Amino acid sequence: MAVTGVILTVFTLMTTPYLVNAFGIYGDPLHGEGVMALRIVSATLVIHSLLVLFFIYYYLMGKQLLAFWLCLIKNLISPLTLAVLFSILTESRTGMWIGLAIAPFTSFIVCSQAIYIKYVKNKQEGFPFLLPVDGDEKTFIYSFDISVENTAALTENVDEILGSLSVPDKTKTMAVLFLEELLLLIMDKNEGKKTNAECTVMVEPDGIRLVMRYSGIRFDITDVDADVVSFRQYIISNMMYSQKSKAYLLTTGYNRTELFFSFNILG
Repeated sequence: MAVTGVILTVFTLMTTPYLVNAFGIYGDPLHGEGVMALRIVSATLVIHSLLVLFFIYYYLMGKQLLAFWLCLIKNLISPLTLAVLFSILTESRTGMWIGLAIAPFTSFIVCSQAIYIKYVKNKQEGFPFLLPVDGDEKTFIYSFDISVENTAALTENVDEILGSLSVPDKTKTMAVLFLEELLLLIMDKNEGKKTNAECTVMVEPDGIRLVMRYSGIRFDITDVDADVVSFRQYIISNMMYSQKSKAYLLTTGYNRTELFFSFNILG
C-alpha cells in the first residue's frame, strides 16, 4: 500500500497540469490554483493508503467500531476541521488546501495514539495489529490447494499441534472434524476444479479460533437454512446449529469463514 501511494504521488506530481486540464480548466485563472491544490493533496496519498489498509484490517479482525471511528476521523472530522481552521487563519482558499494536506497526517497521529491508549497500553497486544505479543507461538497458518491428500495432511498436523498444546480432547476433535468436513465440502462444491485455501488456527486462552479463506464457488456454510444437497453438507449444517460464534464474509472474491470452538464445549 505504501509503494502504491508513492507511485500515485509521483504520477500525480508529474502529470498535474494535464489532470487539471481533464476537468476542463485550461487558461482560466483557476488552472494555477488547481495545479497547486492537486500537488498539495497528492503528497498525502501514502498516508491515505496506509489508513485505508488499517481500516480494512480492523474491519476484518472484527473491530468494526474501531474501523468506523478511523474512517470517520480520516474522511470527515480531521479534513473538515483543519480545512476550516486554516482557511480562517490564512483568510484564503490556500489555507483550505493546506488543511486538507495536513489532515491525513493528523488523522494517523490521533488514531495511533487513541489505539495505543485504548488497546495496547498495559495490555499484551502489539501495535498496530492488536495481536497478542506471544500469539506467534500459538498461531498456525497454512496455504495450500484443496485436495484429499492435502486435507488429510493438514488435519493430521493440526490434530498433533492441538494435542501438544494440551487442548481438551472434545474441543480438539470438534475443530479437526469440522476442518476436514469443510475442506472436503469445498472440494465437492467446486467439482474437482483447482481451489486455493488459507487456514489459520489460533489457540486462545478460552478456545480455538479457526479462520478459513478459500476461492471457488461462493457459499455461506454458516447459513443453517441453506438447502442441503449432500450428506457432508448435512453434517456441516448440523454442526452449525450448535456453533454460537461464527461469521461469514465475502471479500475480494474469496469466501472467508471464522469459527470459535470454546474449551467449554457447551458454551
